[in-house]
Amino acid sequence: MKKQITLLTGFLLLAVSPFIHAQPSGEDFFADQWEVFVEGTPNGDVTFVMNLVREDEELSGTLGVGEEAIEIVRIQEREESIRVFFNAEGHFLNLHLRRVDENNLDGDLVGMFNATGTRIVE
Repeated sequence: MKKQITLLTGFLLLAVSPFIHAQPSGEDFFADQWEVFVEGTPNGDVTFVMNLVREDEELSGTLGVGEEAIEIVRIQEREESIRVFFNAEGHFLNLHLRRVDENNLDGDLVGMFNATGTRIVE
């Protein structure tokens, strides 16, 4: 009887596992301020602040500082990376960043320009 209960429990867990979504473990890695450096753009090397916040379970935010900050249009979030979409100088751009360690990101702007990010620790 015990063996049947164990098998039934196992099958039940397998059946519902596709419907279970992983919840954050209390850590919200990407929601923070990041200093982003992009090298070799047509305008030269560029450094800006990316400010990401979590609202209603979704990331949103801005790029830049103060009044010159631009709104992020959309963010695609994965467990270890994000892709940020925004408009700048008449172009629709995307910035792809992957988690390197607790305070660093690595990636690219539009698949052409190397980008790095460092968490701003105050």
